[in-house]
Amino acid sequence: MKQFTAQDRLDAVSRVIEKNESVVAVCRDIGISRKTFYAWIKRFQEAPQQEKVLFLKDRRQKQKDVPLEFSPELARKIVEIVKEKPEYETQRIAHELKRRHKTEIGNQAVQDVLNKLQISTAEQRIEFSERAKLARKGYLLPQERLLLIDNAQREGTTIQRICKNFNVSRKTFYKWFGQFDKTNPLVSLMDQVRRMGVHPRKTSEAIERQILDIVLENPELSAHKIVELLPVTSDGKPTLGNHGVQNVLQRLNMNTYLKRLAYAKEHAGERVLRPA
Repeated sequence: MKQFTAQDRLDAVSRVIEKNESVVAVCRDIGISRKTFYAWIKRFQEAPQQEKVLFLKDRRQKQKDVPLEFSPELARKIVEIVKEKPEYETQRIAHELKRRHKTEIGNQAVQDVLNKLQISTAEQRIEFSERAKLARKGYLLPQERLLLIDNAQREGTTIQRICKNFNVSRKTFYKWFGQFDKTNPLVSLMDQVRRMGVHPRKTSEAIERQILDIVLENPELSAHKIVELLPVTSDGKPTLGNHGVQNVLQRLNMNTYLKRLAYAKEHAGERVLRPA
C-alpha cells in the first residue's frame, strides 16, 4: 500500500476544499478509498490553523494500543444492552459485557460511552429503550447513527462493509454524513421533517404547524380527531378536512400512531403555539 506523507494528505484535501475537485476524482487519482479521505478531512478540520500538517501525520496504532472505550464496536454492544436493560447502571452493564461477550472493561469506560451517546442517566436510557422498541425493524436511532459515523471515520475498513454491518444503504449513510455536525452530533442526526415544494393546492404552513402542535400534545389522535381540534372558518367549516389532514401526516411521515408517538417523544418541549 502506498504510504502518504502529511504533505501528501494536505495536498489531497486542498484539492477538494480549495480547488473544488470532486472527492471521487481525487480518491481515484491517488488510489485511496473515500472513507480514508473523509478521515483526513476530519483531522484537517479539527486542527488549529497553524498545525494542519502536524494533524495529518501518520498516527496509526497497533490494535492493542487503541483504548477500548473508544471502540465503536464496543459501544454498539453497550447500546444493545441498554435497549434491553435500561435500568442497568454502569457496573451492571460492564458485568453484562463480560458475561455476553467476554469483554472486560472498567465502569469509567462504560460511563464514557454513555456520556458520549447522551444516555448517561437512567431516565435517558429508559427513554432511549422505549423509542427503540417503538421504532420499525432496522431503524437506527440518532445514537446508533453516531456510532455509524464514528466507524466510518476510522481507517481500516470500507464504507460498504460498515453499511452492511449496520444494515443501511450507502445512500442513507451519505445523507447522515452530510447532516452530521460535531458541535451537536445527536441533534444533527435526528430525522429531518421533509419539506415539499410549493404546490397550488398545498396546505398552508400555518395549518401544518397547527397539526404538528396537536400531534406533539396528542399523538394518539387520528386524522378525523385532529380535524376537530383545528380552527374553523367564518362559516363554521374546518380549515382542513379529514383527507387533507391525512395528506399532511403522510407527507410528514407521521401517518401511523407509532410514528406520531415517536415524533412527540423526540420533539418534547418544542411545542409550536397555535393561534387562538
